[in-house]
Amino acid sequence: MGMVAQLKQAGYPVRGFNMVFGGNIPVGSGLSSSAALSVGIGTALAGLFSFKIPKRSIAIYAQKSEHLFEGLNCGIMDPYASAFGKENHALLLDCRSNTHEEIPIELKDYSLLLVNTKVKHKLADSAYNKRRAACEESVRILSSHFPGIKTLRDISTDQLPEVEKLLPSELLPKAKHVIMEDARVREAGSFLKDGDLINFGKLMKASHESLSKDYEVSCAELDFWRKNPGKWILFWDQE
Repeated sequence: MGMVAQLKQAGYPVRGFNMVFGGNIPVGSGLSSSAALSVGIGTALAGLFSFKIPKRSIAIYAQKSEHLFEGLNCGIMDPYASAFGKENHALLLDCRSNTHEEIPIELKDYSLLLVNTKVKHKLADSAYNKRRAACEESVRILSSHFPGIKTLRDISTDQLPEVEKLLPSELLPKAKHVIMEDARVREAGSFLKDGDLINFGKLMKASHESLSKDYEVSCAELDFWRKNPGKWILFWDQE
């Protein structure tokens, strides 16, 4: 309903239709399935009614649908990845300009694992909106010392000592995570281009540690895999 509303507001004459969808992704597993569903609906309706809708517009409509229909103040990353994802490639996304660079990935002897922790969450009811509000408040405070900044991405890691002096203790860890994570993403892009999966993996680990300790959006079940890398036991849940 949110995507249909966005399309109609954009001037696309959506008419009545029947739709069935399904999948095998566990509900509430944090794999951005709502973004994928929104982008899938937008793409399907564009094909059904022969609308010429750019992929970038579909991603933006999906984001606005989350904002206005679901009440989640999410970013553009999830729907953008669903719209532009390419096999065997990573997307280095600039969320300000909504542009991206495709980076080929050759995993060779390595694999990416998706581990189901069995912990369900609903982002609109979680700390997501609170974290976003904390970052926006940090920008408001820091703007008096760093004129012209729009978001925390405008703060470099070299400026963290100044940030630590300006932000209250309840805001600092969240802001620090975002500033450091932005730097990690840029560095990760370079490692992937060079085929350096060892250092890329180290950045992934550092990212999770920061998400857990500073941003506080992890859980004990998810932290287990970080703390016990040599004790992984995978169970096949056969239904």
